Amino acid sequence: MRSLPLLALLLFTVVVSTPTPPSSQSPPATSTLIEELVANGGRRRFNRRNYSALYLTDGTGGDIETREGMNFWVVPRQDWGPQQDWTIVQMNDHEVAIRSNRGNYIGHGRSDYSQQAEFPDEWELLTPEKNADGSWSFKSRWDKWLSGRTQQDPERYYYVRALRYYVNFQPLNDAAGEHWWLESLPKQPTNPLMNELLADGGRRRFKAYNEWYLTDDGFKYLNDESTKLDPKCERWKLEPW
Repeated sequence: MRSLPLLALLLFTVVVSTPTPPSSQSPPATSTLIEELVANGGRRRFNRRNYSALYLTDGTGGDIETREGMNFWVVPRQDWGPQQDWTIVQMNDHEVAIRSNRGNYIGHGRSDYSQQAEFPDEWELLTPEKNADGSWSFKSRWDKWLSGRTQQDPERYYYVRALRYYVNFQPLNDAAGEHWWLESLPKQPTNPLMNELLADGGRRRFKAYNEWYLTDDGFKYLNDESTKLDPKCERWKLEPW
């Protein structure tokens, strides 16, 4: 029979050697949340209305002056038209991407600024969370939240007008800048061919008649003498991935 001191030592060893459980993380978005976001084609306006009615706005290619790293803004509704129209795209079972009317995606960039991306990658994948007040928040894979709370200094940047905030990512999910109220937009009509091509995010491999695949090798060469090619060289089989 073991002695009591030895038994106590063993129990003490078990207790102190037990690892501390990891801190709890936000649960992944459920399929129900994703379905709610992408309903009606996922077309939304993002209203940061807690203190004033300000809208997420694509500032490139429009009337809003921009500077490097600051292409997405939060400004009053006014008459910005499609610059304030967005589409929420389902990327997988738990994450979405936010696409502008011009087709660019909002990403988590350097120094936590927002960045534009032509195609969504891990920097553009966001986990949605529905807040208790009915608003929505979006967290990047770097555990920071899409935010519209930071205002540019009008005295430093002469083109900045009142009530203009730039979009970045913040460590806290707070009603002051990270809660977004989503307003539905009419669903854009599509034809069956477009629906088929864009199903599952439109991710495809292009296989040629000779079983070879279209590949981006970095040189970006394309043959523009299509009239001299066999027609079968311009036909592709699309494989989902």
